[in-house]
Amino acid sequence: VVAYDAPSHGRSGPGAYGPRQSTLPEMVDTLAAVVAAHGPAHAVVAHSLGGTATASAVLDGLDAQRVALVAPMADPIPYTRDLADVLGFGEPTRQRFLALMERRAGRPLADFDVAAVAARHPRPLPDALVVHDTLDKEAHHADGARLAASWPGARFLSTTGLGHRRILRDPDVVAALVAHVTGTGDGVAPDGRRETSGA
Repeated sequence: VVAYDAPSHGRSGPGAYGPRQSTLPEMVDTLAAVVAAHGPAHAVVAHSLGGTATASAVLDGLDAQRVALVAPMADPIPYTRDLADVLGFGEPTRQRFLALMERRAGRPLADFDVAAVAARHPRPLPDALVVHDTLDKEAHHADGARLAASWPGARFLSTTGLGHRRILRDPDVVAALVAHVTGTGDGVAPDGRRETSGA
């Protein structure tokens, strides 16, 4: 098992833009570097934007047999509207912000709509489990559902009452993740909740 912190996260040093800042492409590149250093990944388990980075890395060709994505964002761009609402800036400012993000990313932001990219991906994708809580206030539950529906063969486990972070400590969710990673899952969470399959 290999655990790591992305740039500007946890014990890792700052990203290219300084402390407390990191970009999705940096997170994608970091995961690719970890896998390159430690060999092909049997499975990758990721949370929140890390789930988006994992999906993006896999869609870019990262070698992994299974992925488990907890509370992922299917597409980060709509969250810039939430940010605009919170900070009180208008659409012209948001568009400039998107242009800055795209320059920093060095690639079209549409590349990070991982649900859309997965739906049209030409190669087989790893087995995926997506877990998301209906009361998540940071990453929309609909994103998890959309990503699972777009990822061929993915399973979707929906929970209620765990939010964005407690979902990581829930024993039933942990058991479902372990079952997925080890290949022993049968599509039913330990408490009887049924996982729904994507397209």
